[in-house]
Amino acid sequence: MISYYGLDFETSGTDPWGSAVPIQIGIAGRDGFDVEYLIGGWDWNEYEWNEQSETIHHISRDELQAAAPVWQVDIIAASELLRHRSSSRMFTVIVGWNVAGFDRQFITRWMPNLNRCLSYRTVDLNAIVFALADDEAGYERIKKASKRYAVNKLSKVGTEENWHSALYDAQAALCSFEYLKGLDGAKHVLYATQECRSSTSAAMYRR
Repeated sequence: MISYYGLDFETSGTDPWGSAVPIQIGIAGRDGFDVEYLIGGWDWNEYEWNEQSETIHHISRDELQAAAPVWQVDIIAASELLRHRSSSRMFTVIVGWNVAGFDRQFITRWMPNLNRCLSYRTVDLNAIVFALADDEAGYERIKKASKRYAVNKLSKVGTEENWHSALYDAQAALCSFEYLKGLDGAKHVLYATQECRSSTSAAMYRR
């Protein structure tokens, strides 16, 4: 059984394996499971603080002073996710924009407990849109439509548009995924990008 969770990080910079660190994580499930944590405890003499990134996520270093360190957030987030899953055998797949190339890298580097909760497979929405589009203009059109769908759906349940909040981005990713699955041909793209699980040993999956 597969369960999808939107996941997003806000970070101090852009290189997951360089000097950038995670400063906020948001995880969203389909049935109202929403968690968001600031991540503090960083030595800014050692790690990057990109002022351009700050203009995007609007989180200051002062806000992070009282936040839990990454090892503690890792334990809490993993515990919350395990508590929410309906089965210990459920494959937990994270969904997001560039989630494989960016967000998953921060998990691998900094959050071993959360990493063990997740399937190594991801649903990278950028990859799906690239596969569906005929050209760059088509890519931008489909991506904007999927995000517009997400904004409209979230607004109907009282969630205001708030891009670059980790939780909002995680919630919106799930909605965009829903939109993309409804497009003609999307089911074939999803089959190709996620591979045929029925022929793959369960031993290949992390929980």
